[in-house]
Parts: sequence; structure tokens; C-alpha cells
Amino acid sequence: MERNKDLTLQQIAENALANSVVRLELWKPASYSDYVVSFEVDNPTKYQQEVIDEVSSAQIIEEHISYASGFFVDKHLIVTNFHVVQGRSSIIAKFGGKQEGFQIESVEAYDIENDLILLKVAGEGIPLTLGDSAEIMDEDVICAVGYPNGNAEIIHGAIDVTRRRDQRIRMKIGTTGGSSGSPIFNRRGETIGVDASGDEVYSYAIPSNTLKKLIKNTGESIPLKEWQKLPHIRTFTETQEGDKLRKQGNSERQSRIMILQLDLTQN
Repeated sequence: MERNKDLTLQQIAENALANSVVRLELWKPASYSDYVVSFEVDNPTKYQQEVIDEVSSAQIIEEHISYASGFFVDKHLIVTNFHVVQGRSSIIAKFGGKQEGFQIESVEAYDIENDLILLKVAGEGIPLTLGDSAEIMDEDVICAVGYPNGNAEIIHGAIDVTRRRDQRIRMKIGTTGGSSGSPIFNRRGETIGVDASGDEVYSYAIPSNTLKKLIKNTGESIPLKEWQKLPHIRTFTETQEGDKLRKQGNSERQSRIMILQLDLTQN
């Protein structure tokens, strides 16, 4: 249940929505065939070649699948979750209430284990101030600022505990689908975490100090489409496709995906 609003924190959050926090519109190829052609997979297996023969680049269909959140940590750099970006053929970032958006240009750094990714965008925003997540105390007042279900929302809550086993901040706050990538503010308006997941009782955030380490290790810029084609990134996408097909009971297609996964891990 959402807590009473801290009025100062509410004002800070509203300003962040206007200038720093973006809604991410996520698109992906509509089918596995579209995925293979859209990402121009190198060294295709026999099965992939069959797919390529069936679909031309002019016939690729993309579908809008969901929303997520992100926020500026530099003038042209936003952060969101790795799981938000992986497998997406197109991502558009928008400030709340604005029709025009800007494309994601490239991946600047990513951390699979901690579910973070830094993206360069063809637009600019005001960077948020990152606080020291090591100073977090149980029951600290917080709020999440993002786009659950695609709608701008400010959600108030409190810190529950920092879990030692995976270094996640457990929060008593009701974030839902689309909140992934939202900044978590403390009472001073500093970002002390990045929302990553939730369940019926708690939500979980990646500490801001983990994000600071990623920002310091920014490496070579990789265009988004080229990044999606990296073997270890493709493996994530192929595994998800295999899981989906298994649930659908398509064992023949699934076996082909498993062969592809083995091929990827050997590249």
C-alpha cells in the first residue's frame, strides 16, 4: 500500500518526470523469422538459412510489446535494466506528455549480472543526482518515478532491507509492469536505486553505487542493432524463444532452437 506523500519529495519527483525520467516504448520482431532477418544474424545455421529464405528484409514486421522506464545520468545518456533492452529491435524514449520521442543510438556499457545498461540517446535531459546507497537505512522514506503500464506515476513507499545475497534493495512500494528502470529517490531527492523487479509484497532495486561503478567503466560505444547481434546477447534471446516454444508444446521447433543455442555458445 502506498504511503502518505512527502510533499517535498513529491515536488522533486514531478520535476524529474518533466526533465529526467523517460518512458521507453519497446518494439521487437513479431516472429522468430522476423528476428533472424531483422538482426542479420551472421553465420546462420541450416535452420536459420531456411528462415532467411522465407522472409525478406522488406517483409519484416515489428510489434510494440510493452513499456519501461529510464532516466538520464548524463546529458545524452540514460540508464535502464538490461532485461528491458535485450532482444528489442527498436526503442523510443519519450518524456511524459510529449508526442515526439528520440531513438536509442547505442549501448555504452552494460552489466548482465546486475541487470543494468547505459544507452546513448538522440536527445538530451537533465541528469539525476546519484546518492550513496551504502547510507540506506530500514524504513527510509522513498519514492519511485516511472511509467508503470506506460503511464507516468510517482509511487511513495519505504526501504525494507538491503538483501546481502544479491545486493538488491527490498522496498515496501507498489511498482508494477513498466516500472523497470525507474529511479528510486530518497528524501533528499537523490537517486539511491534503479527499480528492477517486484512481486505481490515487495519491489526490488539495484543500488546506486552499483550503477556508479558501471558509469565509470563505460567502454566502446556499440550501435544498438550490432549489440543485439553479439553471441552472448543472442543467446539470451534464443533461450527465451525456446522457453516460449516449449510452453506452446512445439517440440520440433524447440529442438531447432536448442541446436542454435549450442551453436551460439561455441562462437
